[in-house]
Amino acid sequence: MSIIKQVRHFWIDYREIPGKSYDDAEVRYTYRLPEQENIWEYFQILIQRLRSFVDNPFMAGPDGFSPEDNSQLYCLREGLVNMLVHADYFSPIHSTIIIYDDKIEFQNPGQFPIPLTNRRSKVKSIPRNPNIMMFFRYARLAENAGYGIRRILQWEELTGERVEIASELTASTVSFSRSEIGQKIGQKNESLTDKIMDLIQLDSKVSRAQMAKQLGVAPSTVQVYLKRLKSSGKIRRVGSARGGYWEII
Repeated sequence: MSIIKQVRHFWIDYREIPGKSYDDAEVRYTYRLPEQENIWEYFQILIQRLRSFVDNPFMAGPDGFSPEDNSQLYCLREGLVNMLVHADYFSPIHSTIIIYDDKIEFQNPGQFPIPLTNRRSKVKSIPRNPNIMMFFRYARLAENAGYGIRRILQWEELTGERVEIASELTASTVSFSRSEIGQKIGQKNESLTDKIMDLIQLDSKVSRAQMAKQLGVAPSTVQVYLKRLKSSGKIRRVGSARGGYWEII
């Protein structure tokens, strides 16, 4: 059953932004996750996207679930589960995950349910959605209640970079600093250029909207890359926008 039919505002807004802020980015985003049917589908796709931004991603254990390891992805996974467990799915404000050049940011609307006076020790857990917490616990995809914050902070030991946790009236944010993310996004951008070239080679009449749909990005993002390819002399447009075609030079 689709959760959208029951909870109209349900949506986890995941974006990959090639910059250190919205203002710094040349385009609004290079990838934005479309709506999914349920929380489990969101989790599966999000964990795969996050996997590409860490150095030592974990692999599933023999039981098909989580392993006992200390990988960077394990820290991000705990941040993701924590966000899903504490999200207000009836709020018109969406939970967000944004990949910037220098950090990975998880954000939920509203404050944490309890003050984090000593975030480096075990804290009492009050999940907003206890049934979702139990689901991830049964799947062995979450820490015992109260210990998740310790797993999140292990990111600092593994990467040597900070985890910033902020709780304000309007939003609660967990940011994982990572100086190498910009390089990984750059590699993704190069891959996007290659994919656009491949689509043109397969179908010279492929439209910008068709490219965007197949690549899972916004039409405006495709337009930026097409403009770069034309400026660099790799492709050209022959004929009108509606009836013409692309030519690889």
